[in-house]
Amino acid sequence: MAYPITCSTLIKNTGESSCSVNYGKDVKHILVPRGTEISTAANAILLATWTTGINAVSASRYRPIMTSWRSEFTQDEPVFQTGDYGAEDFLYVTSAKDTFYLQGSKITPKFNSNMQSLSNGSWAVYTVTSNGYIKGKTVDGVKFLPIPCTFRMLPQRKNTDAEGAELAYTIRMDSTDDWNLYGAAVKPTDWNPKTSLTGLLDVNLAIVGTPSATEVVVSVLTDLNSDAVSTFAVGDFLFYKTSDDTAQTPESMTVVNGVYTFVFTAAVNGYVTLKAPSAASIKGYESTGAATFTIS
Repeated sequence: MAYPITCSTLIKNTGESSCSVNYGKDVKHILVPRGTEISTAANAILLATWTTGINAVSASRYRPIMTSWRSEFTQDEPVFQTGDYGAEDFLYVTSAKDTFYLQGSKITPKFNSNMQSLSNGSWAVYTVTSNGYIKGKTVDGVKFLPIPCTFRMLPQRKNTDAEGAELAYTIRMDSTDDWNLYGAAVKPTDWNPKTSLTGLLDVNLAIVGTPSATEVVVSVLTDLNSDAVSTFAVGDFLFYKTSDDTAQTPESMTVVNGVYTFVFTAAVNGYVTLKAPSAASIKGYESTGAATFTIS
């Protein structure tokens, strides 16, 4: 039995579109785990779809990167091989490696460390453009998929007389076919993906003062800049007993400049943390770990 070679079945018609599309430049990337999919284009233009992904558990989380302030683009290059008798044969197309720069004045050592942790992971990417489009691909004409890529962080540049201490990363798509054959884009109309999609902020919880059976005081500060976070509700905090890890519930709470005062009837030694980002009433934050307290 023979195994015939079948030529491409993807040959399509060449009629021209009645409108023109200007996507603009690529300016922002949303890293997602490979295998991520958004069910329809209608869901892809909903802000809730993206915020749900950003606040998901770590293994399936969307990670938007700060909007770049400048970039350097290369082009896909065809690779040919010349035979001994002068004939030239097409081999493949090398995927472009594009470099994006993040504004140096916004880069703290902690932010740099967080970004470096993403380098060389197995990622796929949705790309946001300067004109507000989100680019991905669709294979079946229904699902909006990210494009598999290689993501690498570069060492932060030092300040010079000519350049600031920028932080740069490179994106190289695994295959040029993903965009050239299956490329798709959506454009939200009631929100801006350049400014509305930001990654989670880590927050540190710390015990303030001396806890008592009737009062426990907790501060909540961002890990990046120690900014006070005052927007959590009492139900966003989870208190547990050290002895058996069962819950203990505060009667009430007040907050001033990121310092939360919890009133108890009879608190005992324990620890406090925050709900998971997906379950908290205020999205966009994740606790770096529990704070332990001892009642005196």
